[in-house]
Amino acid sequence: MKLLLADCNGFRFSDKTTAAAVDKQLTPDDRTQCSAGKALAKDNNYPKDGSPADALERMRERAVAAVLAAAEKDRDKLAREILDSASFPTPNKKLSKEQIEEKLCRAYRPDERNDGDAGRLADSAVFAAHPMFKPRGTEPAAVSREEFAGYTGEQKLDAISRHNLQGMREEIRQLKAEFQHNDGLRPHLAAVDKARDAVAERYAGAVVAHASNRHIEGQLLCTRDRQDIQAACATLSGSREKMDKASNTAAMNTNHLDSHDFVFFNVYPKMGQELTTSMLNSTRYLKADPGVERSATAVQAQSFVMGLDDLAKPGRVCAIALRDPAYPCGGTDDEQARARLAGGSAHFGRDGVSTLGSQDKCTFTRRFGAVEDRYHTSERVFSGKHMHEALSANVELGMLRAFKGLHQDQAGKPAPASPDDSPLYRFQKTVHTATTPAANETPEQAGARDKAMLALIKLYQYPQLMVSGPVALQGVQVHQPKDAVAWKDSQAEQPAQQQQPEAARVAHARH
Repeated sequence: MKLLLADCNGFRFSDKTTAAAVDKQLTPDDRTQCSAGKALAKDNNYPKDGSPADALERMRERAVAAVLAAAEKDRDKLAREILDSASFPTPNKKLSKEQIEEKLCRAYRPDERNDGDAGRLADSAVFAAHPMFKPRGTEPAAVSREEFAGYTGEQKLDAISRHNLQGMREEIRQLKAEFQHNDGLRPHLAAVDKARDAVAERYAGAVVAHASNRHIEGQLLCTRDRQDIQAACATLSGSREKMDKASNTAAMNTNHLDSHDFVFFNVYPKMGQELTTSMLNSTRYLKADPGVERSATAVQAQSFVMGLDDLAKPGRVCAIALRDPAYPCGGTDDEQARARLAGGSAHFGRDGVSTLGSQDKCTFTRRFGAVEDRYHTSERVFSGKHMHEALSANVELGMLRAFKGLHQDQAGKPAPASPDDSPLYRFQKTVHTATTPAANETPEQAGARDKAMLALIKLYQYPQLMVSGPVALQGVQVHQPKDAVAWKDSQAEQPAQQQQPEAARVAHARH
């Protein structure tokens, strides 16, 4: 109410009950500013002509106080009637439902709730059977359920993240030890280490993007805040219209991962300008209907882009999921899942380098030769302080599994007619292209290396950053698909020092 009444320029109450409720909050001096010069009543104007400059501000405060003083069951009705009695600088002197929503979205400031947001996320159903729940001392980072229940929200999220990272570190250690003792596998270790370091460097300069198919100003709000604001708009406007859908994945995510308190961003590794622009343009959340594959790009489509480390700062609750939390395969269609998980592309060949085993909510399995590569959302969520290591370690672990499985699958078989017929060769070739700059590298060669690196990364992850609470958009550049060329040109014109790891800081993106 306080936010909405800030722009009103007067009141005229058409309901005597409403006028009486507000009058109870007025002082004798306040009442002298009524057009009747006495107690506020029906059809009084307030303030009257010639009133002190602060009379209107005091009236706004008294109106809000009247709502707070009312019985809870009467507050919604009273607030709606006070708002209806206020006059605004609009053609009909009233605020529409859309105007109410726009004002609230732009200025909404929820109470500090970092720990509560982290706690709801950590208590999500997807973590109920998490492998960390074992008696302390059973294994590194194990936690008993009783101990976990006593943690703060941020401690819970950190415990999940720490166990997930420890699990990856241990499997990497075991696989590397196996490679060291196997003459056929040992030569691949150098390529894995080189690729891990290259991936880490790419994410050190990463951008995050929140894409939307509707106009947004002021700040990005999480689903829970948008739902609360939409409910408030319906109450204050008296509108019975069906509320807009607050999120494209809200219902499914909440069933598994309670992420409604977080704003989602796609995470993009640092690439050249052309490929970065292509990545920003390709998200489905810019489409008029994100659920329809061939839907046109929305007229108001826009992306808000920032540097990963600019947004995920200490003191702000952030978490990263390495794939879509509900559908890590990218959807429910087995054919699409096979295409995405196999890596079928110009880099890995039409048939890719792996085969789909099974998929379900929050999980999938696939095979690189005889080696299983399994994924479960609960084991691939990390807190902000662990995310950089997780982003490179997940690719490192995936490469070790792939090299082992593809090597074993090829061992003992006749040599293929063409090297390109070998999944192991195609995988090796892509890793080499992604990690080995050419001497005196041309822009075209650098672009080819970018594309190979992106193909390698996407074989293992499509990271999503979750950020607690509203995210302010002041100073954040807006990227619009139709302006892709102009946006790229504007980046090229920036001073050289801004095009280093900070180059990606200003980009804009997702829901």
